[in-house]
Amino acid sequence: MSTGTSLLEITTITIEDATRHTALASGELGKDVIIEEGSYYFDREKVDLGNLQITERLYTCPYKGVCNWIDLVDENGKVVKEVGWVYPTPKKDYEHIAGRIAFYPGVRRGTIAKLEKRRA
Repeated sequence: MSTGTSLLEITTITIEDATRHTALASGELGKDVIIEEGSYYFDREKVDLGNLQITERLYTCPYKGVCNWIDLVDENGKVVKEVGWVYPTPKKDYEHIAGRIAFYPGVRRGTIAKLEKRRA
């Protein structure tokens, strides 16, 4: 018998600075964050760029196009290279990631990705 009430599972993804243990980005999966090829792509307004630097260093993906690498300046002032990236103008069929700030899953290059699930 149904009560007419459904419980939705909401997943929040947070990217932490591994040296400060503070959030660099946080958002709700499917709303503020999308997953593309296993990486997390955040709406820009969900990212604190205070300790991040969008660089002029480029990477060319044969599918998505050209992106800029993003570096992290850790709590000791050391630059941790390539903790994230952004595709300002991706290729056709990847327009949905344009301008989003991307991070690796798990623990990598000075960041920690955390997932929290809750029922709404």
